[in-house]
Amino acid sequence: MSDSNQTIIVIDDDKPILVNLEMVLQSDGFNSVETFSSGIEGLEYIQSGKGDVVLLDLNLPEISGLEILKTIKKERPLLPVIIITGQNDVATAVEIMKNGAFDYLAKPNDIGRVTVSVQNALRMGELRSSFTLLKRQFFKDDLDRPEAFASIITENPAMYRIFHYMEAIRHTSQPVLITGETGVGKELFARAFHTLCGCEGEFIPLDVSFHDNIMLTDALFGHVKGAYTGAEDTRGGLVKAAKGGTLLLDEIGDLSLEAQSVLLRFIQEREFRQGGDDRLQYSDARIILATNRDLQAMVYEGKFRKDLYYRLETHNINIPPLRKRYGDIVLLTEHFVALSCEDLSIPVPVISPGFIKVLESYSFPGNVRELQNIIQHAVTMSAGELSAESLADKIDQIPGEKAPGGDGKSILFGGRDFPTLKEAENLLVDEALKKADYHQGKAAELLGISRQALNKRLRQRSEALSE
Repeated sequence: MSDSNQTIIVIDDDKPILVNLEMVLQSDGFNSVETFSSGIEGLEYIQSGKGDVVLLDLNLPEISGLEILKTIKKERPLLPVIIITGQNDVATAVEIMKNGAFDYLAKPNDIGRVTVSVQNALRMGELRSSFTLLKRQFFKDDLDRPEAFASIITENPAMYRIFHYMEAIRHTSQPVLITGETGVGKELFARAFHTLCGCEGEFIPLDVSFHDNIMLTDALFGHVKGAYTGAEDTRGGLVKAAKGGTLLLDEIGDLSLEAQSVLLRFIQEREFRQGGDDRLQYSDARIILATNRDLQAMVYEGKFRKDLYYRLETHNINIPPLRKRYGDIVLLTEHFVALSCEDLSIPVPVISPGFIKVLESYSFPGNVRELQNIIQHAVTMSAGELSAESLADKIDQIPGEKAPGGDGKSILFGGRDFPTLKEAENLLVDEALKKADYHQGKAAELLGISRQALNKRLRQRSEALSE
């Protein structure tokens, strides 16, 4: 199924083929199809700035299709043009493609590929437009709609780059993937994107982590009364509830391969059937997906479908962990203290420098969610001041204290003799590999180096040991 708002222009002097192409396109969901038997009239329509894709016959009586193609590429270079011709030879195809055609279809054998070719052209056109807008967004400082991001507390430049990217892709019809560690605020970003898009419908979130393919199908598409034993009432499904709005599917990395197949087909076709109902229905909801898993690693392990992964990688918003959002801990602390005090109806306590120092020295494996919980607890237990001691039962080590045991031994090296620089490097590499379950890409990210740099270090160490 296709976006009915996109206009397909068909130019062909063969009226039966013109009628046939119009019927094929409309039956596949393209409601706006403009047909022209005159090449000159078709070109004038295109020059008025209308149309999203052109289907163009090469052999026209008044003006050749090649001339029209060259004019389009000069005046509207981003407009995809698909050539349809009876001349099925290599030389013609090469000439057409050299002059900027998006695709080449031979009559009558390739007519069945029209819809697929048009869909691909629209997708490519959308990506080009997004890329152009993205470049424009990154070369300016101000956001177009800062109010959409009002709920995200930050002054971090990396976060603002994400905001600019989100503004650049806000008109996309493609699915958007949001990735990041647990607690970074993926749903908050999804809601911001929903606001940014100006959707009239609702924002509908669904945690799919415990859904098999049957549960997922029923949750998304619903069923009619009597569809199966126990289906006593009709259930509309969340896809219907998200009509004109946004559907967030969270924790997609936990879906089974069978459930992933259900999701892939829905994302590709935007079509669905309710359980017990053979009627095909169409969804116009924006689709956002979120996960804290490494989907690329899961593809290599055979746990995530490769075709679904590549489908989702078109627009990927990766949210940095709190430990990499330099400068944001103070802002977030003040924000969560104010919220907690408002909730408890108590005065705002004094925030001591020691309190901030402890927070800034902590790695926050639970990210923003963990910081919020720590602040809520500290405010509840405070007596007018938030000090370093307020965090003693939530964060193990307060700067300046001895390590557990009080023997002055190194926390980092576990009491062994102080290592050399090379030994310390090897210890860090080994620890990173353990934490990443020996996935070199993840280990390299923990170490703050590239995967190639990590491979080089491992290779050098192996060579040294073999000598």
